[in-house]
Amino acid sequence: MPSGFDQSVRRRPGDVLWRQIADALLASIDEGRLVPGASLPSENQLMEEFGVSRNTVRRALLRLRELGKISVEQGRGAFVRQPRLLQYTIAERTSFSKNLEEQGYMPRVEFLEADTRLPNDHIAELLELGRDDRVYFLWVVSYADEVPISTSRIFHPAARLPGVIDRRRRDNNMSRVYKTYEIEDFTRRVTWIEARQPTEEEAGVLQQDVLDPVIVTQKVDVDQRDRPIEFSETLWVASQVRLCIPGSEREK
Repeated sequence: MPSGFDQSVRRRPGDVLWRQIADALLASIDEGRLVPGASLPSENQLMEEFGVSRNTVRRALLRLRELGKISVEQGRGAFVRQPRLLQYTIAERTSFSKNLEEQGYMPRVEFLEADTRLPNDHIAELLELGRDDRVYFLWVVSYADEVPISTSRIFHPAARLPGVIDRRRRDNNMSRVYKTYEIEDFTRRVTWIEARQPTEEEAGVLQQDVLDPVIVTQKVDVDQRDRPIEFSETLWVASQVRLCIPGSEREK
């Protein structure tokens, strides 16, 4: 196998071996030494190159798969994937599933937490709630082809949407869910966008390094009577997603 990986990974203190190997392979991909479509060295070759166990090599390769950098074909090995940013369009009417499916991705949403609670003052104001009004809270992680691309904290006014958590669990299509409440149409009232570093918990959910930035979007959705029905904050994996904001669909 042609050499070219950083042999010092075995001696770098303060880091686990599999992550050092993953970083070395990632650098080879990002710097063009391993081009899209190229096969990675076999597990045995990587074990010899870095002087580590098979389990250590497999954990490093798993990290590259989690990042969407490589694909593994049974019986053939691991290959560098063609770089591809998922484009997520933020419009007046936005569908997560439609956004992904139109680009050939398989969407999936996993529920991490769900409960009923009193919102803080900021969220209560955005949802136009009274002092004692409660909200349904959901924390979810969203996947494209089983790669995590975002995690969202979602708030619904409980009095306006009773039982919405169970309905969302049964059907991830929000248009259909809202129609069960006689909400025939809903639109995005406002979107805020910023960037920051994730917390350790958020980075763990997104399967990314805590030092890698995330794109943060906050939004308020309203029904056809302009009543707020959702506030959410979504963290997007910046290395995997490009946000697109088209021009207004309506005449100003």
